[in-house]
Amino acid sequence: MKIVIFDTETTGLLKPDNSPLAAQPKIIEFYGVAVNEDFEILDEVNEFIYPGEPVSKEITRITGIKDSDLKGKPEFGHFAERINNLFKDADLSVAHNIAFDNGMLEVEMKRLDMIRNLAVHDLCTVNHLLPIYGYRISLSALYKKLFNTFFKAHRAKNDVFALITIFHKLIENGEIDLELYKNGIQL
Repeated sequence: MKIVIFDTETTGLLKPDNSPLAAQPKIIEFYGVAVNEDFEILDEVNEFIYPGEPVSKEITRITGIKDSDLKGKPEFGHFAERINNLFKDADLSVAHNIAFDNGMLEVEMKRLDMIRNLAVHDLCTVNHLLPIYGYRISLSALYKKLFNTFFKAHRAKNDVFALITIFHKLIENGEIDLELYKNGIQL
């Protein structure tokens, strides 16, 4: 079983689908890791991405990513095939608020006229836990709830490693059943 756990940091929030591509935000950091069901790493992509425009002070405040971090880095097109291949033949992709991260990848792929590889199933930990907690829990609040310790969110690699730990704990606690995804059951 191939599971891709990923996160994006961006220049802003997605606009409505009918907005021009030029108005959509851009990915400035991507981290994704493909693991097997034993959580052994099969592949990973870890990149800063130059957006072709300055990063706002608000985004720097949230992520800590500055223009100087991105200066000289390639634009998304340089990494697109590698990122897309990470998802090839994946049984499951996992993200905390996956609709946003998938939407960002879709926008970036559309800019390049590329068709995005998709996993057979997506799992959004925000939506999955909504019935359990009764609200949309943030990644840092979920980590604190499960492990009684704090971690600083909004850096792609840190978020993914926290999510891997959370995902493993949710499987261990019986809150996620990997067998459902492994056997191709439609969820």
